[in-house]
Amino acid sequence: AVPLRCPPLRRLNGRLSPHRSWAAIEFGSARLRDLAHRAGASLNELLLAALSTVLREYLTARGELPHRSLTAGVPASNRGPTADPWHDANGMILVNLFTDLADPAERLRGIIRSSRLAKEHVASMSPQAADLHAVLTFGPALLQEATRLSGRVRAPFNVTVSKAPPK
Repeated sequence: AVPLRCPPLRRLNGRLSPHRSWAAIEFGSARLRDLAHRAGASLNELLLAALSTVLREYLTARGELPHRSLTAGVPASNRGPTADPWHDANGMILVNLFTDLADPAERLRGIIRSSRLAKEHVASMSPQAADLHAVLTFGPALLQEATRLSGRVRAPFNVTVSKAPPK
């Protein structure tokens, strides 16, 4: 996935207003981890595939499914095994959601490939380069909101997806 190449979609990337909302849901992590393991995916990849399916159905029902796939901005750690423990090491990767593919199994395989390529790319960088990558990836979204350009210019990605660890 590449920043600023996602399809323009007013429903997801319009201007923020008091009428916008967010959603959260809690699942039993043991069952999801088992499902992810059986699919050869990480838990995050499985959740991205579920979101991709929901977004595809939602947009299709409204006649708004774009021909190009949606893109997710996903917070990710860029801390490698030799990382400095004092370095924050949080970044953002872009994952292609393959909403243009009808087959859910094919979508999951694509998401796994996209997610792992993005993580490998960030892991191959120095900590300084990874920090710059995070700024260049997520910065446009923050800048658009700060300058009130959200919804008026192309978004860097369609949705932000973050998984909170269980307590």
